[in-house]
Amino acid sequence: MTTHVLLLILIFAGCAESDVLISANLSSFLVPVPNAWSSFTFWSPETWQSPVPPGTRERYPYVEFIELFTATGGCYPAFPGCGSNDLDLFVDPTDPSKGYNFTRLLDAVSSIVESGFTPYLVTGNIPMALSSGPFIDGFGFNGALPSNYSAYADYITGLAEAAVARFSIETVRSFRWGVFTEFNNQDWLKATADQYFAVYDWTVCALQRALGAENVIVGAHACTQCRGGANWDPRLLLDHVHTGVSQCPGAGGVQMNFLADSFYEDLPGLPGDLSWFLSEVGALRQYALSLGLNDLVFGIDEGRILSGSDKLPLTTRAVGTTYQASFDALFFKLMVYNGISWYSRWGTNTAGQQSLWAWPDAAVDNVASNVAQLSYRMLGDMLVPVTNVSTLSGKAFASDQPTSIVDAAVSYSAAAKTVRVLVFHHHPSPNFTGTADADIQVCGLAQTADTVVGVLWQIDDDHAQFWNVWWQDMLANNLTASVNPGWSIYSDGIGIDDPTGQAYFL
Repeated sequence: MTTHVLLLILIFAGCAESDVLISANLSSFLVPVPNAWSSFTFWSPETWQSPVPPGTRERYPYVEFIELFTATGGCYPAFPGCGSNDLDLFVDPTDPSKGYNFTRLLDAVSSIVESGFTPYLVTGNIPMALSSGPFIDGFGFNGALPSNYSAYADYITGLAEAAVARFSIETVRSFRWGVFTEFNNQDWLKATADQYFAVYDWTVCALQRALGAENVIVGAHACTQCRGGANWDPRLLLDHVHTGVSQCPGAGGVQMNFLADSFYEDLPGLPGDLSWFLSEVGALRQYALSLGLNDLVFGIDEGRILSGSDKLPLTTRAVGTTYQASFDALFFKLMVYNGISWYSRWGTNTAGQQSLWAWPDAAVDNVASNVAQLSYRMLGDMLVPVTNVSTLSGKAFASDQPTSIVDAAVSYSAAAKTVRVLVFHHHPSPNFTGTADADIQVCGLAQTADTVVGVLWQIDDDHAQFWNVWWQDMLANNLTASVNPGWSIYSDGIGIDDPTGQAYFL
């Protein structure tokens, strides 16, 4: 497959005719470039039993937040169907009257803080003993509502107070607090919109009571793509925030600092061009702006590509081929030019959820991580508007492929006197082998006697990419069946479970 991602820190002067002309003018700027890859999601707090090795923050500087799904409850091992999930934070999870026990979660938070990251705690699901008729939902946790909202709020208040006692208010005030994962998805919570509003409002009240509203950063994770059945439109929550009438007595308005969404494509090539982004994630943000919620920060808490070409789920929702590099470069451009501040990933290298511990000697950075490292160089620069014109007048960007996407994100740092141009060639088909040419024109620089220095970083099949060599080894040694049984062999988080496969690489 021929795909290319380039970060060019230089100026292209003068432009000849080309298939694609990408132009930027430094006479106008948009907004500072956010850290679009700043969050790393973990399915369970149990992963954080210890801090990461020294040097991890420097190795992956773009990771700032550690997001813990289902951080505050929804299962304990003795409840049928919970398996080993131990999330309900009580001395006795069957009897809340015996008191809270927040140690297990706060130990995980301690490892996160000690590692130099900021916790992002997703409250939920509801502890079994605080629900009326608890049951296991589609994701393996309690899908029921609280039986007593006041008691549930006391539980959240108790957690926040315990966090302050252990870490200080100065530390805890930096935490993000989410109220459920995909709150409108019935597989996570069986609730109407109004019932979820009650969960959200009482949770926010509980945090405000413990920390003070000025010390709370709180929001929620929607699923615009969850359609049909009892799933409801997440824009209804924005309406609720806009009205400012909380269901928690005495709360007054409804505090919401951020709103995240999920964004998935089904398979590589389906559709492959990220054309769903603006009609889904973009539409949610535009609706918020139409209500005057201009200060609401938007992120994406999970997503990218759901399954591999073998139609099995991708472990990190990303493929290991170079297709992911150009996909992520296009994804980055769509995010930063459309007001999305972050995406939360499932791994930074071939070790998936163990990435942050395995990198010194047991993992290799994949193309997705390399794209994140490149685009992180643009952090804090001013984003520059880009004009993209095909000079073939309706013909293909690439001579034989009418749907190639050749584009760029451009930023400028006045302090560093540096222009950064992230150029990519993405084709929706993972089997594409064609090429395309583009000219890049950056105008508006003042005349200077200084020497202009150009630096180029490149990602393609032959640069910053190990996959092709790995794939050849895997096929030659018949290792495909030993890679993550039940998961796609195209996943960029590579795991060898079969002893024969492990022996080959040891």
